[in-house]
Amino acid sequence: MARRLHEEGEAELSLQLGPDGAVAHAELARSTGYDDLDEAALAAGRTVHCTVLSGRMPASARITVMFHLKMT
Repeated sequence: MARRLHEEGEAELSLQLGPDGAVAHAELARSTGYDDLDEAALAAGRTVHCTVLSGRMPASARITVMFHLKMT
């Protein structure tokens, strides 16, 4: 649907990482203005995984990720 409507935008996500580097919680900090693109950004954000260096990862961490979404 987004492709057909030529929607695009930038989403900002706040991701909370667990001690294993996987996303424990993802939330939308800034919307694209389109529900379907926001959901695509959240789905992509949930797949983020950070490599944990032995003994270097805190119990949890919060990072901000920006997505520019353009359906082609």
